Amino acid sequence: MTTPQRLQRKRNKGYNMQAESMALNGLPAVSVCRPGKWGNPHLVGMCPVCGGEHTQEEAVMEFEEDLKCMGVGALEIIRRELGGENLSCFCRLDQACHADVLLRVAND
Repeated sequence: MTTPQRLQRKRNKGYNMQAESMALNGLPAVSVCRPGKWGNPHLVGMCPVCGGEHTQEEAVMEFEEDLKCMGVGALEIIRRELGGENLSCFCRLDQACHADVLLRVAND
């Protein structure tokens, strides 16, 4: 079985997220960027959600804590909609990213 991975989404002219994803491991990709259903509402810097100030790692931890508070039904939606898919976000691949959290939950 192919393991879904995270991609770094790009803004370059001609960039094709699906082509990059298929070349990586043959799986389609889903964008989990803001704004959107799967975007992390916790921002780096001043966060409008909790009023705190976050580093990249802290914003990802806050997102993970939010997921832990969701009911089983919400986690099942993540598994159903994102399971078996690569996930794409603008975060650098060497940085913490909420897409990594979503990948773990979606593919448990």
